[in-house]
This record gives sequence, structure tokens and C-alpha cells, in this order.
Amino acid sequence: METATAEQKALKIVREPKVYLVGRQVTDEATLARFLADEQVTWQTDSEVGAEKLAEIAGRVCYMSYGKGRKTNKEFIGHIIEVGHGSVLEHGVWSFLVTGVSRSFTHELIRHRHFSYSQLSQRYVDESDSDYIEPDVIAGDPELHRVWSEAVPWDTLRSPRVLGLLRRYGLDVLVAVRPGDEGDLPELLGACRDAGVGVALWPMLSDAEGRWASARNTPAFVSFVRRLRDGLGRDRALLAPEIAVDLEPPITDVRALLGERGTARGLLAALRTLRTGMDDVTPAYVELCRELHADGVRATAAVVPLALAGGASPRLTGTPTHGSTWDHVTVMLYSSILEGWSHGWLGREDARAILARGARQAARRFGERAGVSLGAVGVGAFGNEPVYRAVSELADDVAIARASGVDDLTLFDLGGVLAREPAEAWLEAFVATPAAPDPVPATPRARVALFLVALGGGLGLAGAAPLD
Repeated sequence: METATAEQKALKIVREPKVYLVGRQVTDEATLARFLADEQVTWQTDSEVGAEKLAEIAGRVCYMSYGKGRKTNKEFIGHIIEVGHGSVLEHGVWSFLVTGVSRSFTHELIRHRHFSYSQLSQRYVDESDSDYIEPDVIAGDPELHRVWSEAVPWDTLRSPRVLGLLRRYGLDVLVAVRPGDEGDLPELLGACRDAGVGVALWPMLSDAEGRWASARNTPAFVSFVRRLRDGLGRDRALLAPEIAVDLEPPITDVRALLGERGTARGLLAALRTLRTGMDDVTPAYVELCRELHADGVRATAAVVPLALAGGASPRLTGTPTHGSTWDHVTVMLYSSILEGWSHGWLGREDARAILARGARQAARRFGERAGVSLGAVGVGAFGNEPVYRAVSELADDVAIARASGVDDLTLFDLGGVLAREPAEAWLEAFVATPAAPDPVPATPRARVALFLVALGGGLGLAGAAPLD
């Protein structure tokens, strides 16, 4: 089975509008001279702008004040505005094209008669891949920006084009859901159901609460999953058949590690969760799995590569991966991120070797329940995740994972696919690439990286229960 994740992602956000002056007036000087001669008047103006000259011509007609009164065009038009004689200004015409503005802005603009309008039709133009205008008040607040950015793609996901692509390639979609999204969820699930697209839910908390499931936020996370289940349970037709629990260290810890890479402070940030007693929270996830199974909902765990090391890796990462009855376990083996975040230490061949070894280990450990998440096509929670350089790298990863014994694949992510057209090329590579004919050779640096992962799993209290 193949699944694509739908989280935030590569929105095309427009920060500044663009205005194009595509037409302006000119005056017919010969005809104007003939008129002045016929009326036996003389007149000169200091403006070379056609519309300004026409406004002055029209205003002076009213009083036949050619050659009289105010001397400059600026003085004349200023007086016209001052006394409210605005009709003469309507003789001036400019034509503009305006882009990069929101529908809210144009709705306010067209309420007023001072312009004539032609506007893009949302009935006849496919806007499934449209730009987005982010309000300044949201752009200036990092938390509001994150929430806004991650809410927008639901509109995209519901579009006929995107649902058609998912159905055409036989893909299920894993939808990120956060507190506050519950009200819009039935509409999304209904649209997917009507289109014949399978949906799994991917619950997440706010960044302040850790975002992903971990030992520190277990009560809040389990409570949110139960609210989702209970809310959708009122309509059994909408109850998602699968809920994926993303077991990762709190996002604040990961950011600290990335920001302090190679330093003692960064290592301490990564190890801080060792103080958390995993035995205290594991029963909560065991009970959550039991409740989901009772409702006919599959429980999936998405885990970091360190989870494959066993031992004390759950304590090291602060993720309660052990002791719960997960129906499916997918290991996040993002080759582009492994390579990119190593800051040059790992190359593409090293990342390929780690992916092959990780996928084989996942297949051995979890059997038919094993899955692998591949990526990344687009950026995620951090906004700077390294992504595939080309479709060929995704196809290569798919071939490696399948040759290693894993066919249940998840692609991170759908937003990146839609932002890097043609989307069909990415989806074709994801679903149609066969297993690689030859094994991927290990590399010296891949061996070192895998050794460090194994060493990390052996730190602290060894013998933690496996992911079962």
C-alpha cells in the first residue's frame, strides 16, 4: 500500500502585490488646437499627462476659462477636487492589471463605483494550485503563521484535481489534524470518501505542547485522539479507518539539537528526555490502541530510525514506542534529510546505504507490519528540510525500499508533490518503480552512522520492551 502525507508544506505565499499599467490616455493635439481656434481662445498647460490635460480641458469648458485663472494644471485640478467638482476627473482613464491581492481585498474594492472591473472567474479557472495571500498580522507571528499555513492545504486536498490524482494512482492520504480542525474534518473526509480516496488521520498538537506524541505530552495527546475518535464516531461512515501516531521527541528539543549541532548543549538537549519515566506513560498508549481496535480503527506508529536500535532508544528519544499493540510501524528514513542535515558528512550514496539497511531491519523486526516513510519532496515542520533534487532520487529510494523487503511506503509529502510540477512524475515514480535488482553496498560513513545509532539504542537502561 502507498500513502502520501498531507501536512503544511510548500505553499506559494505572495507577500507583495504587483500593479501593471497597461493602458493610458493620450490627447489629439490637432483636434484640440482646432477647437481652441474655433472658439477664439488660447490655452496652454504644463502637464504632459493625457488624463490630467483632459480633466483640465473638461473643467475649463464649464466656465470657458481657457487662458484665465489658475495657471498650472496642478493648481487647477487641486481646486476642482477642493470644490467637489469630481465629474471632470472621470475623463481621465488608466487601465491597470493587479495581481497578488486576496479575494477579500477585491471584494471590498469592487463595492465602490470609482472603477470599472474585470476579474478572474473562480467558476471557470482551476485554482487548485493557486497562490495564497497571507495577512500581515499572521505573517508577523510565527505560531499564527504555522497554524495558518498548515490549515490552507485542506482546501487544496478537497479539489477535484488532487482527489483525482490520488484516485488515479491508488493512493491513500495521511491528513495532519490539530486541535481546532475538528469542525472542518467531516467535510474533508466526506469529499475523500465520495472520491474513493482512503484517509488516515495524523493527530498533532501545538508546537508549545511538543507537536508529536512523546512521553512529555501523553495526557494531552491521548485526550486529543479520543476527541477525534468520539467526534467522528457519531457518523460511522466518516470514522477514519486508521490513526497514525507520530512518535518523535518534542519539536523544541529537536530544534535545540539542530541549532546546537556538534556542541555539548545540543547533546544535552537530545538526552534531556532520559529523565522521563517511560513506564509511566506506556499504559496510556496500550489503552489507546485497545480503544481504537474496538472501534475497528488501525493504530499506526511512525518512528524515528533510532527506534530500530531497540534497547533504551525510547528513553533516549522520549517516545513511548514500546509495549503498545501497533498494527503498523513505519520508520522515517528520509534520505534527503539524512544527507542534508549531516552538513556534508554523508553523501547520497551513504544515505542510500542507510535507507537499505534501515528498511531491511524494519522488515526483519516488524514483518508484515513494517513500513518506511520516504522523502522529502517538500519541507515540513522546520521549514528548511532538505528535499529531493529530482524525481529520480525518489524512484531510487522506492526501488531500494522494495528490494529490502518493504512494500508499504509513505511519501512525505503531498504538498511538495503539488508544488513541484508535474505532480504526475512524482506519483508515477512513487507507485510504479519496481524493486532494485542489485543490493546497495554499504559505505564506510554509513557504517559509522549506523554504529552510532546502535550505540544510542544501548545507552542507559538496556532491555526496554520492543515495539510490539
